[in-house]
Amino acid sequence: GLRDISLSKEKLEALARETAARSVRMDKRALKRSGVFDISGDRRALIALNARLDQLAEMGVELPIGAKSLMDAFYVIEKTVAALEASFDAKRRMPMVPVEAEGERVNLPRIYSIAIDIAGRRSGRVDTAALEAYLNAYQAVRPLTMRELSLLLSMLKLALIRLIRLEGEDMCERAEQYAMAEDAANRLCCMPRGSQRIKTLIEKLDISSRPAMAERLMTLLLERDSYELIQSISQSISFGGN
Repeated sequence: GLRDISLSKEKLEALARETAARSVRMDKRALKRSGVFDISGDRRALIALNARLDQLAEMGVELPIGAKSLMDAFYVIEKTVAALEASFDAKRRMPMVPVEAEGERVNLPRIYSIAIDIAGRRSGRVDTAALEAYLNAYQAVRPLTMRELSLLLSMLKLALIRLIRLEGEDMCERAEQYAMAEDAANRLCCMPRGSQRIKTLIEKLDISSRPAMAERLMTLLLERDSYELIQSISQSISFGGN
């Protein structure tokens, strides 16, 4: 639920009522098992993603939209993650809050599930109007505790960090496919016209399952006026789809 399309106020309120209708329970062991407050994995993943994107940029690979913004903001993101990691040290203290008792978010803290809805279903944009609309609709069905409300800001940050990680993973995968496309374009353009090696390489690239690579490769070949190669790849994609 962290990467859905942006919902309108009315649909967000309907989602709040739907989420509130799910049963919850108090279970400290389930809360620990959920791993919500242990964000060291997100931190390590974000560090690795930033390093890889930086490496690809140094190699001259064109980065996908949003990647440079992520890299420019990485210092702020890392500081935010580190601060949250310190404040939610699960080994020292674990706030006792209701957890989801059913559905795909079972064992997740209810307040974190709410943060997922607010951040994830609004494309990461959290504003006062959306927040108030969701909470009012939710609490009309099932009131939240004061402890949960006090944790909402931190839960929103956790949800946004996870959203940034997921988007970063997508960007990195797309950049990796761009790098493959650039290597493939160089190799294909060096082969003699009509060579069997062209067909063999195109088959090995598995282009139909790598849409970002296909998009970038077509662009590179078009820039080089390699229309025969474009036609061969288009045919490969068509056959792969069938």
